[in-house]
Amino acid sequence: MKYIGKGTYTIPEVQYLTGISSKKITRWTNGYTYKKNNSIYQSNPIYKSEYLDTENKAYLSFLDLIEILFIDSFEKHGLSLQSIRKAADSASRLINTSHPFAKKIFYTDGKTILAEIAKENNDPELIDLLRKQYQMDSIIAPSLIASLDFNQLDLAEKWWPLGKNNRVVVDPSRNFGKPIIDNLNIRVATIVDLYNRNKSINEISNWYDIDEISINAALEFNRRAIA
Repeated sequence: MKYIGKGTYTIPEVQYLTGISSKKITRWTNGYTYKKNNSIYQSNPIYKSEYLDTENKAYLSFLDLIEILFIDSFEKHGLSLQSIRKAADSASRLINTSHPFAKKIFYTDGKTILAEIAKENNDPELIDLLRKQYQMDSIIAPSLIASLDFNQLDLAEKWWPLGKNNRVVVDPSRNFGKPIIDNLNIRVATIVDLYNRNKSINEISNWYDIDEISINAALEFNRRAIA
């Protein structure tokens, strides 16, 4: 019952949803070891996974998924994992949450928070990023910000991977967070499976009472995910 409403995803599922490689996701969430000067070192995870202290360490939660999307945006702006880890640690303390990048305040007041983080860590990369960027949407794709719904606690609660005009939604309170067609509550995977079994869009629509707009939305999402 502890996983109800939080979403459960394997690392390959997160790769499918985000397009981020499993190798990166594993490094960010589990840490990794590396060799330097004939010595072995341990690099810690960038953030604490929601299920880290449970028996289901192989799974990630919906909030973990949002953290990963944000970390990916930081990395694409050239920040090292060390600087991203510093930002995550400091933001966790400033916002008082284990998943700071999933909080609405990080999107709406990101510059102020980044300024505090840069000041606390005196990190050249973060300071340079702050000098160059004037709006948070310079760091995070505006499409990502616009694709999130937040709850009363300002935590991300839904993600619309193709935008809110598309019917595909990732909602941890429904179907364990698997992508679904919002108005039908049917899994995208179900529609894709039918289509892959040589069922035409017209057949799926007529036989399974699924409208063609929803079918095409599911197929579009799958095409982008596996591209």
